[in-house]
Amino acid sequence: MAELVKEAPRVIPQAVNPEEVRSYLSELLTLRHGYDLKAAQEAVAAWTYGNITHLLSRSKSESYLAQRFGRNVGHQLWTSLNEDKLTDFMNSFHGLFMTALLTLAIMVALIYLVICFALPNWTARLGPLRRFFLAAGPATFAIVWQFPHCLAKSIIFATSFFFTLIGIFAWLVRWMEIESEKDDKKELAEHAKALKKEKEKEKEKSKRMRNEAAKLQEDIKDAPSTSEDESGYNLRQRKRNPATH
Repeated sequence: MAELVKEAPRVIPQAVNPEEVRSYLSELLTLRHGYDLKAAQEAVAAWTYGNITHLLSRSKSESYLAQRFGRNVGHQLWTSLNEDKLTDFMNSFHGLFMTALLTLAIMVALIYLVICFALPNWTARLGPLRRFFLAAGPATFAIVWQFPHCLAKSIIFATSFFFTLIGIFAWLVRWMEIESEKDDKKELAEHAKALKKEKEKEKEKSKRMRNEAAKLQEDIKDAPSTSEDESGYNLRQRKRNPATH
């Protein structure tokens, strides 16, 4: 009994016969759920066949354990078995690799968000990341079925949902930038058009002023001078009144 209460097993033992499986289950009830040894042994006595592999394959469903050991005991065993499954998985190479991969992906996603807010013009260069996030969401969701524990599944579900949101957000940011660029181009085109019209008006005005100046010069050239008018007038007067001169 003293050996049993030292610490709870965190890795599922390789039990090869029903007796070892019952011993493992009684340890779970004793150390994690407060059963005394005799009550725990009586609670798991219903397991009479199969090794640990059979137990793990059947314990995916809580209803099976509830049917086999009773509702309360079945739920407690299902919870503890899933905890050990998760520990076993996270200590494996597969679990460590998946954890590192997801951590790296989340870091890249956060860096991408910072870039989107701080350097919006860079989003045009980050097209592969947008595609990665949109593809990573459904892909991660598909990978989740490899995880044996409901907690791990919920974590990966949340991660896949996070990736999908990041991908959608990235595309929305890029779409807004494209629309903004279109608006800027439209404004520039309208401004250029207005400048062109102003230049045309100035050109027409300058042309009209040149024409008016040329016409005025022609009128001045064709009109007789004042001195010529006066001399002609005096000559006509002398002819009319020669005696007075």
